[in-house]
Amino acid sequence: MALKIADQSRSRSVALLVIYRPGSATITCEFSDELQLVLSSVTCSGCELVVAGDLNVHVDVASDSSDAQLLDTLQDHDLRQHVTVPTHNRGHTLDVGITTEHSTPTALDVCDMCVSDQ
Repeated sequence: MALKIADQSRSRSVALLVIYRPGSATITCEFSDELQLVLSSVTCSGCELVVAGDLNVHVDVASDSSDAQLLDTLQDHDLRQHVTVPTHNRGHTLDVGITTEHSTPTALDVCDMCVSDQ
């Protein structure tokens, strides 16, 4: 789901992109290709971008090939992942908060809502 939010008082628009990738599904080239395509279309819209969601990729494990591929994709679009604390009950970071390089959040809190297996 993508949602474009316009803030007329500040003359800017923010595109909010929410992504969920099931953990039971194998990470494929198709996922990476589709993510590239979606990010390309949203980043070309002239909006600031916020991506949030559960990618079920161990973004805290630099040696993980899926993580490396995700980070390459983010760099291709001048995006940065900001969640640095574990979001899974087994100690890994699977959930993301991503923005454009020039839109770094001043604060980011990860809250356990007790409605997930994570």
